[in-house]
Amino acid sequence: MRDQKIKAKQIRLQKILRKNRYGLALLEEEYMQVIQEIYSAEYYKELTDSILAEEGITTQEAFAEDLYAKLNGLILKISSIFERAWDRGTEKVMDITAATLLLQKPQYKVTLQLLMQKQFEYIKNISDQTREVIRDEIKNGIIKGQTYDQMAKVITSRAKDLTETRAKLIAQTELVRVTSEAQEQTLQYNNIDSYIYLTAEDKRVSKICWKNSKTKGNKSDPYNVYKVGNGPLPVRDSHPRCRCVIVKAPDE
Repeated sequence: MRDQKIKAKQIRLQKILRKNRYGLALLEEEYMQVIQEIYSAEYYKELTDSILAEEGITTQEAFAEDLYAKLNGLILKISSIFERAWDRGTEKVMDITAATLLLQKPQYKVTLQLLMQKQFEYIKNISDQTREVIRDEIKNGIIKGQTYDQMAKVITSRAKDLTETRAKLIAQTELVRVTSEAQEQTLQYNNIDSYIYLTAEDKRVSKICWKNSKTKGNKSDPYNVYKVGNGPLPVRDSHPRCRCVIVKAPDE
């Protein structure tokens, strides 16, 4: 009897985790492409051509406006991805039985706007830092008497094309962050005041996630019950690529 209860609980947990993940793969793929584009050798080359033109080192046409347009385009793509992840999160609020709750969606997206703003700043910082690196390389190239082609080759070689694995890690992490924040906001908007933090309860669960879920981190312990707005959330209070999910706490 006890084994049957344990098996039923594990099946229920897996169902909750699958439902929480459903539909994220396509968004992750889109986000991965944006991230890889930001780190691409092609982007470094375009920045280099632009700065060399600005410095008057080459007669090539300046590409500053094109680059800003490209950067804005990437930001718009991320906005779209985050908005869809947010909407998806508001629709994926469940209870401990894996049932999806029919709740009203929050009418405001302050949290989402803050999350997107952090991403925009992240992208802009990458671009600004890259420009400074390129300017330093150009100064060194001038001192060494290098030609335009030589400088462009050296600078482009510094580009770090992200592997698919690394890009996927970033994409999964940020989209889980958005989803869990959306779920918490939805609970709050619908006057649901408490939730529990569920893990997969397998060997891959981290110590911090065990502690978030159960005070002593033992499977036999009862779940911690958190007040909405005062408890931990996956990624924000755990680690990258977190698999955990929050669900409505059982009624007492």
